[in-house]
Amino acid sequence: MSCSISISVSVKIAVAQHLLRIFTYSSFYSRQIVYAKAKPLLFEALEGHRLKLGDTHPHTLDSLENLIDLYEAWNKPEKAEEWRSKLPETEAVKGWYVTI
Repeated sequence: MSCSISISVSVKIAVAQHLLRIFTYSSFYSRQIVYAKAKPLLFEALEGHRLKLGDTHPHTLDSLENLIDLYEAWNKPEKAEEWRSKLPETEAVKGWYVTI
């Protein structure tokens, strides 16, 4: 039993580390104005967070907002608005999102 728990925890840590690396690379590309390279990484991070944490988890919402920010910086307001419309109605409370 403890072996399977250990493996499960190890897999969760590995997934979290992978998503963090993706975010780091996408942030780097965004800052360097290499939006085409940042976009697939941001999509991967968003989908990873959605699958592992759910649609309304703060990390998922942050990933979605990062994608929106990318499209705004890339001067693609219509794409930014398309993704913004996927945000749930939320209220920010001390850095966390609460679905209302």
